[in-house]
Amino acid sequence: RNHALRSGFADGDYILFLDGDDRLEADMLKSLYRNAINNRADVAICAFDRIYEGESKPFSVEMNGFGKRIMTSPGKRPDIMFINTSLWNKLWKRDTISQLSFPGIRVGEEVSFSYRAYMRSKRIVFTDDVLIHYLIRQDSVISNTQTKSITAFCTDLERLYNEVDENNKKIVETLIFLHIGLSMALRAADNSRTDLKKQLNAIKKYFKKKHDMFKENRYLSLFFLRKYGLKGVAIWCA
Repeated sequence: RNHALRSGFADGDYILFLDGDDRLEADMLKSLYRNAINNRADVAICAFDRIYEGESKPFSVEMNGFGKRIMTSPGKRPDIMFINTSLWNKLWKRDTISQLSFPGIRVGEEVSFSYRAYMRSKRIVFTDDVLIHYLIRQDSVISNTQTKSITAFCTDLERLYNEVDENNKKIVETLIFLHIGLSMALRAADNSRTDLKKQLNAIKKYFKKKHDMFKENRYLSLFFLRKYGLKGVAIWCA
């Protein structure tokens, strides 16, 4: 991805990153591009579904709750914490991301990249249309996440946390909880070669040392999270 951004070949107004095993709807590019142009957006995002390899019915449909609406000044909005961080369901304005680069880590490399892109963006536009289908494979990187990859991801997010101003630190801190405390813990649990108890203790120690267990983070309070319904309450319980 970094090579593509710096190659000089990506000279259009917008860029879409794809994985080789994802399946697109025939009108995905047209739909996202039209949505971006009509709404003068820096990022156009669509809904997607997840399908297990060898099956035809979707396991889940995601990012269809934001509706056909626009988010302005996204870098300052806590709602961006609940936008999926995958790159392949987003059309990015090239001028917005051309100076950014992906960190050299194996998992989670899109999180800090996306947040920095949102900080540079003025408008995000959403559509509920499912335009891309994500294939779930048992032998994927996600299913084989190792402790060293989680540690590298922590380091990258801490770099992002130290980089942003005080107004955005709590947002990044919440991203750290969501991705390290929840997503990476689930990945560790899915990898039979990982000592799950040891990994969870390491995460807890990291949260306590670096972020005081998020005690002063208003975005992780029940008062804030309850407006997101069951998902928000589940995050608060976690």
